[in-house]
Amino acid sequence: MFKDHEITPKYIKKNEIQDLVRLINLKFGSNNLTQLDYQGFLIFIEQAAANIFTRTQGTSHLSPSRMLKLLVNYLYEATKIQGNSAVFFDGLVEKEDEEEDEMISELNQRLEENKDFPLPAGYVMVTEKIETLQYYMPKQILPFVPRSTA
Repeated sequence: MFKDHEITPKYIKKNEIQDLVRLINLKFGSNNLTQLDYQGFLIFIEQAAANIFTRTQGTSHLSPSRMLKLLVNYLYEATKIQGNSAVFFDGLVEKEDEEEDEMISELNQRLEENKDFPLPAGYVMVTEKIETLQYYMPKQILPFVPRSTA
């Protein structure tokens, strides 16, 4: 599946897939180190999504569930581009991510206007601190430092 949708070797290598399959089977006590049962497949997809999107620039901060949604959306789009039927993904591809992003943008805008704006259930206010570093020399040392001629 990953090879058909050009995920291997672009995002995850073949040996990493083999290692994941082995680790999952060893964890659940299976003697077969090359195939997965249904439960193992579910864990494999989740772990593969995490491996792929923690390395991808701009997505490493996302939650595992969001990474899984991104992988399913990628597979859906790749299937459509190849001209194959994407009926399998109909119930899996969620369109609400765009609505959620719009909601977060609107909430951020309202919080900028009013810090005490009440948030809906399920949302938490997170403040990001931006560090600014300033380098300077103490005034006592300045007489001992030669001036630049450039």
